[in-house]
Amino acid sequence: MNRKGFTLIEMLVVVTLLTAALGMIWQAWLNADHTQAVLSNKITVTQSTVHGLARIRQELRGASRESLSPLPAQELRYRIPLVGEEWPLDAQGGPQWSEERRITPDWEDMNGDGLRARQLLLVTGKGIEVLSNNLAVGEGKSGGVWFEAENLGVTVGLRATETTRRGLTLQSVAAETIVPRNP
Repeated sequence: MNRKGFTLIEMLVVVTLLTAALGMIWQAWLNADHTQAVLSNKITVTQSTVHGLARIRQELRGASRESLSPLPAQELRYRIPLVGEEWPLDAQGGPQWSEERRITPDWEDMNGDGLRARQLLLVTGKGIEVLSNNLAVGEGKSGGVWFEAENLGVTVGLRATETTRRGLTLQSVAAETIVPRNP
């Protein structure tokens, strides 16, 4: 008997093996996609805390220690020396201070973007600047931002969280003690 072609059993075996191989490739692709999404979210959360803390450091180093609001708190109020074209001194020869500045969670949606309490803002007389996104929601050290007195400085803590599509919660925490340069 001269047979040409494949039997039905042989075809079923080949289709089954191809289906299994494609299923494994598809699963590997889904896992790679999830891993990429997790890493992207982790980078976003980490950058949010690092950028926010760097900007707060820049602000607080120029602040007046005497103008700092009472600590511990979730909001910090302070003043910085004025700088301008003329020498910014008052009548007694001391520095002139800015209007009060605030570093605060966006409780009231001050910048109108709908991200209440998930953003950290710097509020000045000139406007509002977003310092950090994805703040954790909560009070004190379990929340997104906290300020504590530490010797002559202020310990600043930021906590950011992000949830992936599969429900994995990623978190980044950064804390630093910053000493204002001005009395």
